[in-house]
Amino acid sequence: MPASVLIAVTLSVFLGFLVMFLRSGDSGNVEFPQVRWDINRGSGAYREMLDRLRMLADTEVNVVVTNNKETRSFADIVIGGGNHAPVVHAIVRLSDFSIVRFCSIGTPHNFVLNLASGIPSERDATDDNWFLGKRGYDALARVAKQSLTAVDLGESGLEESLRDLGILGTDRTAQARGMLRFIIAITEASRFRPIASHIANGMDNGSSVFVTAQQVGLMRD
Repeated sequence: MPASVLIAVTLSVFLGFLVMFLRSGDSGNVEFPQVRWDINRGSGAYREMLDRLRMLADTEVNVVVTNNKETRSFADIVIGGGNHAPVVHAIVRLSDFSIVRFCSIGTPHNFVLNLASGIPSERDATDDNWFLGKRGYDALARVAKQSLTAVDLGESGLEESLRDLGILGTDRTAQARGMLRFIIAITEASRFRPIASHIANGMDNGSSVFVTAQQVGLMRD
């Protein structure tokens, strides 16, 4: 066998083993396109986050999930704030802007709050599936003990929810209220620009923000 052919065969076998090793080592590793949102930067940062999220949805970004070889479209909204608030990741399905997971990575205890099943998780993270089957507004509002029109979407409320969703062991009522805040501020604001403008105007004014009964009707349709 010529030396060049032997070298080519050897390299091919080596690369095959290398690919197998990397796949086994990366099981469960997920890399979604990230969109950063610093709540403290006001309405400009908020509108920019929504614009980037809509752009990702329009271009139908394909993300390879290594552990099951499926191709799905998600975005990772990396939410930060002030006052030493933890960073929270909201995983958004780009086809309908639904949030399927909240997670806190890089804290002493990495953990995941799942709202939908079948979404690959980060490695070394504790999965919390208590909210599976409770992602609807009625179910979350019952756990939050709060109507949708009473959810404060102002900057201070959003920062409070960062702590509620980013610290392991927070009670379910506070977690549900935090989920409602970010679902409305991300999912519904991406779908309905009037809701986005309403929240952004509240950030400019430094005031509390509440959706109206009419807007809740749009959200439920």
